[in-house]
Amino acid sequence: MFKYFRILIFFGLFYLIVLINNMNLYSRSYFSGDNIKSACINYIYSVVNDEVEVKVSDKIPNQNFEENKVYARFQGDRNTLKGNTHVIVEFLKDERIIKRITIAVNIKVYKKLPVAVKTIYSGKQIKDGDFKIKKIDATNLNTEDIVNEEEVLGAIAKRNITKNNVILKPYIQSGNQINRGQKVEINVISGGVRIRTSGTALQDGLAGSEIRVRKDNTNVILNGVVSEDGSVVINITENK
Repeated sequence: MFKYFRILIFFGLFYLIVLINNMNLYSRSYFSGDNIKSACINYIYSVVNDEVEVKVSDKIPNQNFEENKVYARFQGDRNTLKGNTHVIVEFLKDERIIKRITIAVNIKVYKKLPVAVKTIYSGKQIKDGDFKIKKIDATNLNTEDIVNEEEVLGAIAKRNITKNNVILKPYIQSGNQINRGQKVEINVISGGVRIRTSGTALQDGLAGSEIRVRKDNTNVILNGVVSEDGSVVINITENK
């Protein structure tokens, strides 16, 4: 009888140990390094919204937690996710960060941009045959300097743009210009008051340049600045 009792105790303890181990396994959260890597790459693709080439620099260690229902959250900014950079991974339980790791990545960003097919000289208007749209590595370009085909076509070169160079915003200015003798809209601004009238340009001018205009039906000559839309703006407050 005692022998059978010992056998029952043995199996009872064995069952209890298995049950405890199963409970421990259930309570853990596990993230393999390969899964973290794949999730990191997918996160970069979703944020950048451009054609990118991503390389994860280091092997990512597996992440194991005692708590259950731990989840991962990736942190990054579209403007900084390029070149040699880092992605932050936070592991959270009930919105509480329990661990944070950093993943080193190299991200190449490719964009279709206007590239000069010949030297475009300063002061020349850019025409259709002066550039082509090509896919290039834009990783090191400032996002604010990038322009599209519509912005380049008809613009005026502010500097010499050599062959095979990307055409960027600092290199061009609007092609909207006023010719001497052209009828123009004149906007006179004084504080919060704007008065529209018309006149005749007495000089050629590009957007941003100052020219003289004669108000219609008068001999009054005014100085104003050519705006992007081709009108002339006279700010009385600034002229005082």
